[in-house]
Amino acid sequence: MTKRHDTKEKRNMFLKFARLAGRFEIKNLKFLFALREQKGFSFIEALVAISILITSIAGPMTIAQQGLSAARISVDQITAFYLAQEAVEGIRHIRDTNVLNGDSWLTGLSLCIDTSCTLDITQSNEIEACESLGVCDPIRYHEQTNLYGYDGRWSDSKFTRDIRITQIVPNEIAIEVFVTWNAGVLSRSVVIQESLFNWQ
Repeated sequence: MTKRHDTKEKRNMFLKFARLAGRFEIKNLKFLFALREQKGFSFIEALVAISILITSIAGPMTIAQQGLSAARISVDQITAFYLAQEAVEGIRHIRDTNVLNGDSWLTGLSLCIDTSCTLDITQSNEIEACESLGVCDPIRYHEQTNLYGYDGRWSDSKFTRDIRITQIVPNEIAIEVFVTWNAGVLSRSVVIQESLFNWQ
């Protein structure tokens, strides 16, 4: 009851003031007073509130999405680096085995000299020449063992490994390993270079 009484009293005071000022007609004042009594948001207020809400949600979501994307790229880069390092270690193993067996230190590596080749660690360091320079088959992946190799029963991975050997002098070779993959529309790669020597 008090609230209703206060509202009537305010309205009456407002009407008295308006009559004294002589600027408005009574019916217009009643309309203005009715508008003043309404509660709620206008359309513009609602739009401003919604845009603030969307901005406050979209910012953190964008940052989270970029973080997940960067994490995926990092995982691929680490895998590519290890695949490249594995190829260098495989060639080093072939060189060491040749020397220990009394063979020429480059035995079995001729398919890689001045061209592209692949090396399968899972198949006793089996080396195969690629179709042409820079055109090699993708590395295959075995899901149960998490191994990469060239076994025909495994599924293709996103990575392609290209090994190239250049003989600098009779007792030194330069190894270049290129691991490439596609991340969305971008093509990415890791390159490792190393020199090996005949330590016989």
